[in-house]
Amino acid sequence: MVSVALATYNGEVFINDQVGSIVQQLKDDDELVICDDQSTDKTISILNNLKQHIGCYLSITINEIRQYPRKNFFKTIQLCYGDIIFLSDQDDIWLPNKVEKIVSYFELHPDIDIVVTDALLLEEKDWMVNKTVWEIFNFAPSVFYTQYSLFKFLMLFGNFTPGATMALRKSALSYLLPYDTATNYWHDEWFIFLAAAKGTLGLIDEPLIKYRLHDNQQVGLGSKDDFEARIKHVNHVLAKDINAESANGLLGIYWNAYQRALFFEKKSKSALRFSDDILKTVYELKFDYLKQLRFLNRYYLLLRWWYSGLYKPRLKDIFLV
Repeated sequence: MVSVALATYNGEVFINDQVGSIVQQLKDDDELVICDDQSTDKTISILNNLKQHIGCYLSITINEIRQYPRKNFFKTIQLCYGDIIFLSDQDDIWLPNKVEKIVSYFELHPDIDIVVTDALLLEEKDWMVNKTVWEIFNFAPSVFYTQYSLFKFLMLFGNFTPGATMALRKSALSYLLPYDTATNYWHDEWFIFLAAAKGTLGLIDEPLIKYRLHDNQQVGLGSKDDFEARIKHVNHVLAKDINAESANGLLGIYWNAYQRALFFEKKSKSALRFSDDILKTVYELKFDYLKQLRFLNRYYLLLRWWYSGLYKPRLKDIFLV
């Protein structure tokens, strides 16, 4: 049995197309589980009308009080009964055979708990963008020969794919939950980090949805301006443009990787235990980065890092001994 977890809020503009692209792929015993966060537009009436014309089971829950996106997604996921749970935004379009391809992937890879895919980019007015999400983030699955190398990428650069491409085994919720809503992690980022750390993350190098970019997104890559800023930032980092002007920002990224490692080590002991290799790798990445700088640039960088409270430099960092 397949479940689709769809969290909605004021989604009247795109919800009809999205639900239509989903239900045509579901069987009679599958379910579409919708949790609405007190929409004030016509979202609920549109969904109730659709309910009369679809074959699969459709559940609509309306929150008594607003949960906001993070909590609403987790509530929706926990209402699902299927062995495989697909996550869905309210404003995208699923490509044909998405469900079939992902379910087949799970069947062929019993050790995988979470699967993510690439996505085509779609502008608000249905104009296609001539790039996929993974192309924008310079993410190429073929370069990751081990789960650990994939985890290192996530540690350094953050999540590379929207949760709208994600599907997971219900059994994986045993270690993906509980989720601490006090953190700054979105549901998809939390899931993908834990699965990569545990070695249960699968990648399908194919776009299986049209991911819509618009200014009213509740969750995702954000507005066009924010999206373009992310592109520039990620490309800047991956290009290793490490001059004195950009060095402080890159150093912050390495420190953020260290903080992420500490956070997951602290929060996730019930789910998995990291070996010392994770923290060691973060230090090695930082050290390799520092070696690429000239001495004065390195000294200036470490001085700023120390002054900002990010890190207490050691002689090894300065003189590379």
